[in-house]
Amino acid sequence: MLTSSSASKRRLAFPTLVPAFLAASMLWTAQCAAANDGIKVRRIGQLHSVIAAPIAKQVRIRPFDTRHDSPILVEGETLRRLDDGQRQEIKATYRAGHAIVVLDATMAHIKALHGIVGEGVSYRSKDAGSVLAYSLRRDNFTPTATLLTDVDRSPLQTPLGDPEPTAIEDEELAISRVADRTLRELTHAPNAGVPGQPHDPSGQADWVNAPIQTTTFAINSPQGVYNTEINAYALYRCDDGTDHYAMTAQADWTATNAKWQGATSEGPNPTMYGPCTSVAVPTAVISTSPISSGTASTDPGSSLGAAAPEDDPPPMPPA
Repeated sequence: MLTSSSASKRRLAFPTLVPAFLAASMLWTAQCAAANDGIKVRRIGQLHSVIAAPIAKQVRIRPFDTRHDSPILVEGETLRRLDDGQRQEIKATYRAGHAIVVLDATMAHIKALHGIVGEGVSYRSKDAGSVLAYSLRRDNFTPTATLLTDVDRSPLQTPLGDPEPTAIEDEELAISRVADRTLRELTHAPNAGVPGQPHDPSGQADWVNAPIQTTTFAINSPQGVYNTEINAYALYRCDDGTDHYAMTAQADWTATNAKWQGATSEGPNPTMYGPCTSVAVPTAVISTSPISSGTASTDPGSSLGAAAPEDDPPPMPPA
C-alpha cells in the first residue's frame, strides 16, 4: 500500500556517529557532489518536496528551457497547469532519453505524464496517497520507470508512546536514500536507442528480451527498501491476428538496520541470538507465457498496454 505523509511533520535528529565513519561519509558526499556538480536539471514551477533540497545540493537546478538536453524535475500538481509548449518539451526530452521526474506524484499525475509522452503503463492502487518520486525515461526504446514510495513511520516508540530517537534517525536516513535514488535517475546517461536492422520475418521472435516497459516499485521504510521490478511484454501473432502479453516480476529486500536472529533447541540450554547484519533476500515470480490476448489498447494511460511511439523503434518480428 502506498502512503503519504507531510514533510512538515518530520523532525530532524542528529545521530551520534563514529568519527571515522563520519569522515568517510563526508568524503563520499563531497566526491558525489563534485561528480554531479556539472549536471544540469531543469525545473518547471516551484519544488516543495521533502527531497527537493537534498537533490538541489547535488546538481545545478536551472529554470525551464526548450533545449531538451537535460532531465526535468517537476511537482505532481504542476503537471495540471502545463501549457502546450511545456508538454511538448517534456515529450521531446523524454524521447531524447533524459529522465522526467515527478515529485509528490499521485496515480493521476503518473497517468497524466504517460499521456504527455505518449508511452507508459499506468497503475492502480487501493491507497489514494502519493509517492515521493516517479521517474520515467526512455532506455533503448523501452519506457523505464522507477516509483519511490513515501517513507512509513518507524514502529519504535518509547514507553510513553513517543518516537524513539533512533526511529527519527531511521526515518530521516530513509528519506535521504530516496533522494539519492532520485538523483541517480536524474543523472542517468541518456540512451534513447538507435533504430536497428529489420528482423527476419521467418525467424523466431525473442520477445522476452524486449519488454514494452520496465518498472521498479521501491517501497521505502526505516527498516529498508523492498524493490519489485516488473516487466511488461507484448507480441503480435500473425497467424490469428491477436496480441499477447506477459508480465514478469522479481523482488528483493535490502535491510538497513536489520538483526539476524536464530534459535536452537539443541543442548541443555535452548538459546536465541541475533548478531547485527545486513541482509538481502531475493525472490522471484517469473512467467513468460501469455496472460492476456486480444486487441491492444492505445490509450497511454491504460492499465495494460502502451501507446505507440511516434518515431519507430526497431521493428518487432512477427511470431
